[in-house]
Amino acid sequence: MKKLMQRMHDTKLYKKYHQFFKFCIVGGTNFLISLIIYYFVLWVFSCFPAGLHSSNALVLFSFHNDSQIANVFAFVISVLNAYILNRVWVFRKEARKAAKGAVFRFFASYGVTFFLSIFLIWLWVEVFSISKMIVPFLNVLITTPINFLLSKYFSFRKKKTHLDGIELAPFETSDQEEDQVQ
Repeated sequence: MKKLMQRMHDTKLYKKYHQFFKFCIVGGTNFLISLIIYYFVLWVFSCFPAGLHSSNALVLFSFHNDSQIANVFAFVISVLNAYILNRVWVFRKEARKAAKGAVFRFFASYGVTFFLSIFLIWLWVEVFSISKMIVPFLNVLITTPINFLLSKYFSFRKKKTHLDGIELAPFETSDQEEDQVQ
């Protein structure tokens, strides 16, 4: 098994795409966590069928939007897991060198794909009449590549540094420009 792993690490394909492979493994665990929570929340709603006929507007709204509510719970828990695993395993080098605010950028980037997933759930369920049970599988095909690119190039980007020995020219005001012309 060790030789097999070593041979895999030595391939050009692995060297070129190893971060994406790791990201997909983390994504797979997140997807499983997300699915478990999503289906659990849908199951909880199904335990109370009277909620669909409630006279309480909030209860009625909740039961008519059960897939969206399940998506919110699944998203929050899986993104916490994603941040931890991506920071310590997938983007370890980048995370050490990442500029301050990496946590904020990470959650902001996942927020973008969260709103995309809300739209996609509405699209799949309401417009195309696709089962709520299949929707997460469709969404992950769209959001995973987007999340990888946002994590790599936005969330865990390196600090911006200047090259040694190169000084930036100071910003000149219009008064300084007029003095140089005279």
